[in-house]
Amino acid sequence: MYKPEAGHLPAFPLTSYSDHPDRQGISIRDYIAIQAMHAIISNSSYDGTREEYVASAYRYADAMLKARHGA
Repeated sequence: MYKPEAGHLPAFPLTSYSDHPDRQGISIRDYIAIQAMHAIISNSSYDGTREEYVASAYRYADAMLKARHGA
C-alpha cells in the first residue's frame, strides 16, 4: 500500500490517477532539488563534480522540506 511521507508527496498530483502511486508525478522533494540544481549550475563560481551538484541540490531540498514542516 502506498504511504506518502514528507517530501514524497507529488508536487503536481494528477487527480484522475490519484489511486495509482506510480502515476503521481514528480515528488515535492525532487521538484525542489531540480530548482536547486538549476541555481547551482547557473552559478559559475560553483566548482564541483556532478555527484556533488546532485548531493547539494538534495541537501537544499531536504532543508526546505524540514523548514516547511517546522522541524
